Amino acid sequence: MPRQYNEVAERIVAVHILPTLMREPDAYNGDPYQPFVELFKMRWRQLGLLLKKLCKTSANADFPALKRFQLDGYTFSDLYWYGWYNWWPDAEFWELLKDSLPAAVKDLVLMLPTVQTDFEPAVLLQVEWPHLRTFTLMVDHSTLNVVIPGIEVAEDDRWNMRINRFLTQHLENIEVTNNFPESLGLQISIPHTFSKLKRCALNVTTND
Repeated sequence: MPRQYNEVAERIVAVHILPTLMREPDAYNGDPYQPFVELFKMRWRQLGLLLKKLCKTSANADFPALKRFQLDGYTFSDLYWYGWYNWWPDAEFWELLKDSLPAAVKDLVLMLPTVQTDFEPAVLLQVEWPHLRTFTLMVDHSTLNVVIPGIEVAEDDRWNMRINRFLTQHLENIEVTNNFPESLGLQISIPHTFSKLKRCALNVTTND
């Protein structure tokens, strides 16, 4: 079986993860729901370990096969019916991705959960991706904001700083997508010029 696994893993060129919509944290408050939350987190960690093994096998091949990683799973119509949601990955999952993907991936697509209470996914933006050529980041205003006691929301500068630094260091092709109404607000300041940039696309969806 290990030999058969290696033969298959060495030929996988893309991984696309489509998480199931899960409701926001308030929908899972209380002791009765805690086992389910822990189960969600455990499944994400298991997936992270599988991806780590896959990336290691691909990297050890004569010509690494894995080229594309995509993690997404909602549209604006989904949010209309389901509301804000979380996938429940924990810090260990994002660390496993950070330690595994950059060595091989050329095309990276990330759509972050609409409810993200921590800064954990940003670890993917703090490391070098030496082979990266295209990067698609899909976010909404709640991901880039942080709740402060006494204040409804405030812009989380940590995200802006991390995104700015990442975009400056990488890529010939940049695409930034906002799939939410303009009234919700999304402002990302990118005060840099990009010496490697060959193509830039800004896709902003509004109700107008």
